[in-house]
Amino acid sequence: MEQKYVIALIVGLIIYFGAVSGVYLIYKPNLDYQRNRRKKLKEERQKALEMARKAKAFQKEHPAPESSEESAPENPDNK
Repeated sequence: MEQKYVIALIVGLIIYFGAVSGVYLIYKPNLDYQRNRRKKLKEERQKALEMARKAKAFQKEHPAPESSEESAPENPDNK
């Protein structure tokens, strides 16, 4: 009787490993795509952060001129 259980266990393990490797082969391209997409998005976030830092530094170096209401009106035709 023990021999039947051992053979059944071995066959079950072979079927299990076959199913797991089959699922892996099916989903592997999707996993690679997701990994590459995460890497690309991370690079884009880094670029955006760098641009934001540069913009902030530029704003500190070149403050916007303050607008005053005493300056020329926007539409001089209105009287």
